[in-house]
Amino acid sequence: MRRRIIIATLDAGGLDYLQAAHIPNIRRLMAGGFCVEGRSVIPSVTNVNNVSIVTGSHPDAHGITANYWYRPESGDGVYMESPEFLLAQTVFQKARAAGLRSALLTSKDKLKRLLEAGSDFSVSAEHPSPELIERVGPAQNIYSAAI
Repeated sequence: MRRRIIIATLDAGGLDYLQAAHIPNIRRLMAGGFCVEGRSVIPSVTNVNNVSIVTGSHPDAHGITANYWYRPESGDGVYMESPEFLLAQTVFQKARAAGLRSALLTSKDKLKRLLEAGSDFSVSAEHPSPELIERVGPAQNIYSAAI
């Protein structure tokens, strides 16, 4: 029997937040597998933490050191939301190299762009495809409980 593995990352919420929430499907997944409360890396921002989780490495190794990077020589800045900044392989790339299939489901487009390399399927709830909207309903605000 083929095993399915789900790695769910919930950014900006502690285990106490999960324990207080009405999340029957997530509770069922946690009960059937395991749940680990990860420690945040510094700086504690979305891109840095999510890349740390999917690469299993720290910012100095994976290359995403902030959500935004300022270039003093040019005076401009760039959001670190592109895989060109990644210095380490993601779990999706490692799965593909091992002959396994993977999917990335995220609430934010920036994380989809940053992390989707190597996945067989990726979707962002921020801008879902028309097919997904027909199946599960319209896009919700990415900072809402409905997402």
